[in-house]
Amino acid sequence: MPLLWLSLAFLAGVAASSLLHIESQFWLLGSGIASLALLIRMLLNRRFAFTGTRCFLPANFPQPPIPYPLLFLLFFLGAFRFQSSQPSDAHNIISEYAKPEVEVVITGKVLLPPVHHDRTTSLIIYVNQLRLPDGSLVDGVDGHVQATLPAGSSWRYGDLLRLEGVLELPEDGEDFSYRDYLAGQGIYAQMIYPWVSLTAGGKGNPVLLWIYALRERSVETLYRLYPDPEASLLAGILLGVESGIPEKVMDAFRDTG
Repeated sequence: MPLLWLSLAFLAGVAASSLLHIESQFWLLGSGIASLALLIRMLLNRRFAFTGTRCFLPANFPQPPIPYPLLFLLFFLGAFRFQSSQPSDAHNIISEYAKPEVEVVITGKVLLPPVHHDRTTSLIIYVNQLRLPDGSLVDGVDGHVQATLPAGSSWRYGDLLRLEGVLELPEDGEDFSYRDYLAGQGIYAQMIYPWVSLTAGGKGNPVLLWIYALRERSVETLYRLYPDPEASLLAGILLGVESGIPEKVMDAFRDTG
Protein backbone atom coordinates (compact mmCIF):
# COMPACT_ATOMS: atom_id res chain seq x y z
CA MET A 1 0.00 0.00 0.00
CA PRO A 2 2.76 2.60 0.72
CA LEU A 3 4.23 1.94 -2.75
CA LEU A 4 0.81 2.68 -4.28
CA TRP A 5 0.62 6.05 -2.54
CA LEU A 6 4.17 6.94 -3.59
CA SER A 7 3.50 5.90 -7.20
CA LEU A 8 0.27 7.90 -7.33
CA ALA A 9 2.05 10.98 -5.98
CA PHE A 10 4.80 10.66 -8.61
CA LEU A 11 2.29 10.16 -11.45
CA ALA A 12 0.23 13.10 -10.21
CA GLY A 13 3.35 15.25 -10.46
CA VAL A 14 3.96 14.07 -14.03
CA ALA A 15 0.37 14.89 -14.96
CA ALA A 16 0.50 18.31 -13.30
CA SER A 17 3.74 19.22 -15.04
CA SER A 18 2.36 18.17 -18.44
CA LEU A 19 -0.66 20.44 -17.93
CA LEU A 20 0.90 23.48 -16.24
CA HIS A 21 4.13 23.83 -18.31
CA ILE A 22 6.04 25.44 -15.43
CA GLU A 23 9.83 25.66 -15.57
CA SER A 24 11.68 22.71 -14.07
CA GLN A 25 13.43 25.00 -11.57
CA PHE A 26 10.08 25.54 -9.81
CA TRP A 27 9.54 21.81 -9.36
CA LEU A 28 13.13 21.39 -8.18
CA LEU A 29 12.59 24.13 -5.59
CA GLY A 30 9.44 22.38 -4.44
CA SER A 31 11.40 19.14 -4.08
CA GLY A 32 13.91 20.94 -1.89
CA ILE A 33 11.20 22.41 0.33
CA ALA A 34 9.48 19.02 0.64
CA SER A 35 12.81 17.40 1.51
CA LEU A 36 13.42 20.01 4.20
CA ALA A 37 9.92 19.45 5.60
CA LEU A 38 10.53 15.69 5.63
CA LEU A 39 13.84 16.19 7.44
CA ILE A 40 12.19 18.43 10.05
CA ARG A 41 9.49 15.83 10.58
CA MET A 42 12.11 13.09 11.09
CA LEU A 43 13.94 15.25 13.64
CA LEU A 44 10.68 15.97 15.47
CA ASN A 45 9.86 12.29 15.44
CA ARG A 46 13.25 11.41 16.94
CA ARG A 47 13.18 14.14 19.59
CA PHE A 48 9.50 14.31 20.54
CA ALA A 49 8.07 10.98 19.27
CA PHE A 50 6.10 12.90 16.64
CA THR A 51 4.35 10.16 14.66
CA GLY A 52 1.46 11.83 12.85
CA THR A 53 1.47 11.82 9.06
CA ARG A 54 -0.64 14.94 8.62
CA CYS A 55 2.01 17.25 10.15
CA PHE A 56 0.31 20.55 11.09
CA LEU A 57 -2.85 20.07 9.03
CA PRO A 58 -6.31 20.19 10.67
CA ALA A 59 -7.36 17.14 12.68
CA ASN A 60 -10.21 16.32 10.29
CA PHE A 61 -7.88 16.33 7.25
CA PRO A 62 -7.51 12.90 5.55
CA GLN A 63 -4.57 10.93 6.93
CA PRO A 64 -2.72 8.68 4.44
CA PRO A 65 -0.31 5.95 5.58
CA ILE A 66 2.60 8.00 4.16
CA PRO A 67 3.83 11.31 5.64
CA TYR A 68 2.61 14.27 3.60
CA PRO A 69 6.13 15.71 3.10
CA LEU A 70 7.20 12.45 1.44
CA LEU A 71 4.12 12.51 -0.82
CA PHE A 72 4.84 16.09 -1.83
CA LEU A 73 8.48 15.18 -2.46
CA LEU A 74 7.43 12.42 -4.87
CA PHE A 75 4.91 14.79 -6.48
CA PHE A 76 7.55 17.44 -7.16
CA LEU A 77 10.08 14.86 -8.34
CA GLY A 78 7.56 13.46 -10.81
CA ALA A 79 6.85 16.95 -12.13
CA PHE A 80 10.56 17.74 -12.36
CA ARG A 81 11.25 14.45 -14.15
CA PHE A 82 8.65 15.23 -16.82
CA GLN A 83 9.67 18.85 -17.32
CA SER A 84 13.39 18.11 -17.45
CA SER A 85 12.78 15.57 -20.22
CA GLN A 86 11.27 18.23 -22.46
CA PRO A 87 13.51 20.04 -24.97
CA SER A 88 14.90 23.27 -23.57
CA ASP A 89 15.10 25.20 -26.85
CA ALA A 90 12.09 24.97 -29.15
CA HIS A 91 14.26 26.25 -32.05
CA ASN A 92 16.95 23.58 -31.83
CA ILE A 93 15.03 20.30 -31.56
CA ILE A 94 16.24 17.39 -33.66
CA SER A 95 12.81 17.14 -35.27
CA GLU A 96 13.38 20.54 -36.92
CA TYR A 97 15.96 18.88 -39.15
CA ALA A 98 13.66 16.04 -40.27
CA LYS A 99 13.00 16.79 -43.94
CA PRO A 100 11.99 14.36 -46.70
CA GLU A 101 14.85 12.95 -48.78
CA VAL A 102 17.43 15.17 -47.04
CA GLU A 103 20.29 13.09 -45.71
CA VAL A 104 22.19 14.22 -42.62
CA VAL A 105 25.03 12.76 -40.59
CA ILE A 106 24.64 12.24 -36.86
CA THR A 107 27.39 11.51 -34.38
CA GLY A 108 25.99 10.21 -31.14
CA LYS A 109 26.15 7.69 -28.32
CA VAL A 110 23.92 4.65 -27.83
CA LEU A 111 21.93 5.80 -24.82
CA LEU A 112 20.30 2.49 -23.82
CA PRO A 113 20.85 -1.20 -24.55
CA PRO A 114 19.54 -2.12 -28.02
CA VAL A 115 16.05 -3.57 -28.32
CA HIS A 116 16.13 -6.65 -30.55
CA HIS A 117 13.05 -7.77 -32.49
CA ASP A 118 12.54 -10.55 -35.02
CA ARG A 119 13.32 -8.37 -38.02
CA THR A 120 14.82 -5.18 -36.61
CA THR A 121 17.05 -3.76 -33.90
CA SER A 122 16.18 -0.43 -32.31
CA LEU A 123 18.75 2.01 -30.90
CA ILE A 124 18.22 5.23 -28.94
CA ILE A 125 20.90 7.73 -29.92
CA TYR A 126 22.00 10.70 -27.83
CA VAL A 127 23.00 13.24 -30.47
CA ASN A 128 26.38 14.88 -29.96
CA GLN A 129 26.64 16.56 -33.35
CA LEU A 130 24.60 16.94 -36.51
CA ARG A 131 26.10 17.61 -39.97
CA LEU A 132 23.77 19.14 -42.52
CA PRO A 133 23.95 18.61 -46.33
CA ASP A 134 25.77 21.93 -46.80
CA GLY A 135 28.55 20.73 -44.48
CA SER A 136 27.63 22.94 -41.53
CA LEU A 137 27.80 21.39 -38.06
CA VAL A 138 25.14 21.79 -35.38
CA ASP A 139 25.98 21.16 -31.73
CA GLY A 140 23.71 21.10 -28.70
CA VAL A 141 20.67 19.61 -30.44
CA ASP A 142 17.79 18.71 -28.11
CA GLY A 143 16.06 15.35 -28.33
CA HIS A 144 17.16 11.80 -29.08
CA VAL A 145 16.91 9.80 -32.29
CA GLN A 146 15.48 6.29 -32.61
CA ALA A 147 17.47 4.34 -35.20
CA THR A 148 15.92 1.23 -36.76
CA LEU A 149 18.54 -1.24 -38.01
CA PRO A 150 18.43 -4.77 -39.44
CA ALA A 151 18.02 -7.61 -36.96
CA GLY A 152 21.24 -8.94 -35.51
CA SER A 153 23.03 -5.60 -35.32
CA SER A 154 25.73 -5.89 -32.66
CA TRP A 155 25.93 -2.34 -31.34
CA ARG A 156 25.97 -1.94 -27.57
CA TYR A 157 25.21 0.65 -24.90
CA GLY A 158 27.91 3.32 -24.81
CA ASP A 159 29.07 2.89 -28.43
CA LEU A 160 29.81 6.17 -30.19
CA LEU A 161 28.32 5.85 -33.68
CA ARG A 162 28.19 7.78 -36.93
CA LEU A 163 24.80 7.48 -38.64
CA GLU A 164 24.04 8.74 -42.13
CA GLY A 165 20.47 8.84 -43.41
CA VAL A 166 17.19 10.71 -43.54
CA LEU A 167 15.65 12.01 -40.33
CA GLU A 168 11.92 11.27 -40.13
CA LEU A 169 9.16 12.28 -37.75
CA PRO A 170 7.48 9.37 -35.95
CA GLU A 171 4.14 8.50 -37.52
CA ASP A 172 0.86 8.88 -35.64
CA GLY A 173 -1.82 6.21 -35.78
CA GLU A 174 -5.56 6.78 -35.71
CA ASP A 175 -6.03 5.45 -32.18
CA PHE A 176 -2.56 5.91 -30.71
CA SER A 177 -0.02 8.74 -30.96
CA TYR A 178 3.33 7.01 -31.36
CA ARG A 179 4.92 10.44 -31.75
CA ASP A 180 3.71 11.51 -28.31
CA TYR A 181 4.73 8.13 -26.89
CA LEU A 182 8.31 8.63 -28.08
CA ALA A 183 8.33 12.30 -27.10
CA GLY A 184 7.60 11.23 -23.53
CA GLN A 185 10.97 9.47 -23.66
CA GLY A 186 12.76 12.45 -25.19
CA ILE A 187 12.78 10.94 -28.71
CA TYR A 188 11.76 13.39 -31.46
CA ALA A 189 13.02 11.85 -34.69
CA GLN A 190 13.76 8.50 -36.33
CA MET A 191 16.25 7.09 -38.79
CA ILE A 192 15.11 4.02 -40.71
CA TYR A 193 17.99 1.78 -41.82
CA PRO A 194 20.72 4.43 -41.85
CA TRP A 195 24.32 3.69 -42.75
CA VAL A 196 26.14 3.13 -39.43
CA SER A 197 29.80 2.98 -38.45
CA LEU A 198 31.54 2.73 -35.09
CA THR A 199 33.56 5.75 -33.98
CA ALA A 200 34.51 4.49 -30.51
CA GLY A 201 33.27 1.88 -28.07
CA GLY A 202 32.87 1.70 -24.31
CA LYS A 203 31.85 5.34 -23.83
CA GLY A 204 29.03 4.53 -21.42
CA ASN A 205 28.86 4.98 -17.66
CA PRO A 206 30.89 2.13 -16.04
CA VAL A 207 28.21 1.58 -13.39
CA LEU A 208 25.47 1.33 -16.03
CA LEU A 209 27.66 -0.98 -18.11
CA TRP A 210 27.84 -3.33 -15.11
CA ILE A 211 24.10 -3.03 -14.44
CA TYR A 212 23.16 -3.76 -18.06
CA ALA A 213 25.54 -6.75 -18.16
CA LEU A 214 23.88 -8.09 -15.01
CA ARG A 215 20.47 -7.57 -16.61
CA GLU A 216 21.53 -9.55 -19.69
CA ARG A 217 22.64 -12.46 -17.52
CA SER A 218 19.34 -12.27 -15.61
CA VAL A 219 17.39 -12.45 -18.87
CA GLU A 220 19.37 -15.49 -19.95
CA THR A 221 18.57 -17.14 -16.61
CA LEU A 222 14.84 -16.45 -17.02
CA TYR A 223 14.83 -18.06 -20.46
CA ARG A 224 16.59 -21.12 -19.06
CA LEU A 225 14.08 -21.48 -16.24
CA TYR A 226 10.81 -20.69 -18.05
CA PRO A 227 9.37 -21.26 -21.54
CA ASP A 228 7.92 -18.57 -23.77
CA PRO A 229 5.74 -16.55 -23.48
CA GLU A 230 6.14 -16.64 -19.68
CA ALA A 231 9.88 -15.90 -19.86
CA SER A 232 9.37 -12.90 -22.16
CA LEU A 233 6.62 -11.45 -19.98
CA LEU A 234 8.71 -11.89 -16.83
CA ALA A 235 11.69 -10.28 -18.53
CA GLY A 236 9.52 -7.31 -19.52
CA ILE A 237 7.89 -6.92 -16.10
CA LEU A 238 10.90 -7.57 -13.87
CA LEU A 239 13.79 -6.31 -15.98
CA GLY A 240 12.23 -3.95 -18.53
CA VAL A 241 13.38 -6.09 -21.48
CA GLU A 242 10.47 -6.02 -23.92
CA SER A 243 12.12 -7.43 -27.03
CA GLY A 244 10.68 -10.92 -26.51
CA ILE A 245 7.10 -9.81 -25.90
CA PRO A 246 4.84 -10.60 -28.90
CA GLU A 247 3.99 -7.59 -31.07
CA LYS A 248 0.24 -8.06 -30.53
CA VAL A 249 0.74 -7.84 -26.77
CA MET A 250 2.92 -4.74 -27.14
CA ASP A 251 0.26 -3.09 -29.33
CA ALA A 252 -2.33 -3.80 -26.64
CA PHE A 253 -0.07 -2.23 -24.00
CA ARG A 254 0.41 0.88 -26.16
CA ASP A 255 -3.32 1.21 -26.84
CA THR A 256 -4.06 1.15 -23.11
CA GLY A 257 -1.31 3.62 -22.28
